[in-house]
Amino acid sequence: MKIDSGGAGPFFWGITAGRTVPNQVTVPVGDDGKVEFYNHSGTVGLIADISGYYSATGAKFVPTGPTRVLDTREAPGKPLGEHKELDIQPNSWKHGIPPFGVTGVTMNVTATNGTAGSHLSAAPSSGCERYQGMWPQ
Repeated sequence: MKIDSGGAGPFFWGITAGRTVPNQVTVPVGDDGKVEFYNHSGTVGLIADISGYYSATGAKFVPTGPTRVLDTREAPGKPLGEHKELDIQPNSWKHGIPPFGVTGVTMNVTATNGTAGSHLSAAPSSGCERYQGMWPQ
């Protein structure tokens, strides 16, 4: 499978206030190697565990972990606020992923402790701004 961050759109899913909602997504990384999360309403805790990545060399999937790369419930984290974005850099030796040559990551993203019904998105870094018209401000 080849992931092309130039043509990929964001991945969206809905959450319900007070519920924990997991979702497995494959997200292209941006040109800067980052993945961006966007929350539409209320506040929500996010947890992200990477289970593999796509290599630019041979465009093959390389399974890993799972490796936790984000948990906003732990210090110094804080929930993702309304109309807020959060970038993470999953491709790092720290997470067992090369810092170069990665075109996308597969991860389980869990939304928890949401204060309102909302929509979340995961996209290549800077990808959410291109779709802001989808969300009322």
